[in-house]
Amino acid sequence: MARSAVLTGRSLTDVVRSLAVLALMVGVGAAVGFRFHAGPAPILLGLVLVVAFGYSLSWVNATIGICSTHHPSAVGTNFPRRAKAR
Repeated sequence: MARSAVLTGRSLTDVVRSLAVLALMVGVGAAVGFRFHAGPAPILLGLVLVVAFGYSLSWVNATIGICSTHHPSAVGTNFPRRAKAR
């Protein structure tokens, strides 16, 4: 098995999940009355841009995971703690 297969599979899974969530959001938006007022090309371009942004963030998180030395540091980098109130 190729070493890149895990990362590629994970990132493609994130894209599929993003597409499903995007379809759900557009469907619910249409159900409550949201309508697009542009043509189909700008709408599709905007949706592709949203999915591409999510895909790039999945690779940013994968890079953080690869560069970290142990699990708690990778999780702490992705989900920083709040500063304690004094």
